[in-house]
Amino acid sequence: MKLRFYYLISFLLFIGMVLNAQTKSGEEILNQPMIGITGGLSLYSLSGDSPKNFSYSGAVKFTFGLNGEIPVGNGIKIGLQPRYLQCGTVLQYDAGNDVYIDSMQANMNYISVPVYLKVLAFNNVTYFTSGVDLGFLMNAGMKNLRDETIPEKDIAYAIRKFNLQVFFGVGARFRIGMPELNLEARYTVGLMNAYNGDNVTITSFPARFTMGGFQILANLNFPLTKSGKGRGK
Repeated sequence: MKLRFYYLISFLLFIGMVLNAQTKSGEEILNQPMIGITGGLSLYSLSGDSPKNFSYSGAVKFTFGLNGEIPVGNGIKIGLQPRYLQCGTVLQYDAGNDVYIDSMQANMNYISVPVYLKVLAFNNVTYFTSGVDLGFLMNAGMKNLRDETIPEKDIAYAIRKFNLQVFFGVGARFRIGMPELNLEARYTVGLMNAYNGDNVTITSFPARFTMGGFQILANLNFPLTKSGKGRGK
């Protein structure tokens, strides 16, 4: 999974260098406040001591919300990205002889508020970003993947209501008229124990675990001040 993430970073950097050789980003919107929408996919998993005969793998989920940026320097922006974030992880049972069977899946939904710093590079068509992600748990459940007739179990009582993560990423900027499209790959690491720990237990969960993984995002931003004067200028 990490290898595919590195390939994606290399691809985005390559796009940035190609665009750098062909055109300049619109200077007229480069240092303007922007607001827009964001959406994409998350591939999260748990990190921690897995239960006996179990291991964790990622589950693909969705995220969507709003995105806002203000310039704080030439080619440097700070941003806020309130959104709805789905997280999930699959618990795999070790049947022996390197055979793993998907057994259960935990799903956790958050109101996520990333606060980030963006630094433009490669003639402002590629950027690097890093920041913190504040997560507020909405609900959580666990379902049995081997017997779907079993109702999903509510496990929100055993998950901390607040979660803190750090992330870093790389992306590329594209002008499509007035809007600006950002494509970004992001890696997130959990800083807090996500387990509640107040004398509660969760089947097949350890007493301590963190959540983290990869995100692929698309941001469509619009300038808030004067309009641009064409494309690729």
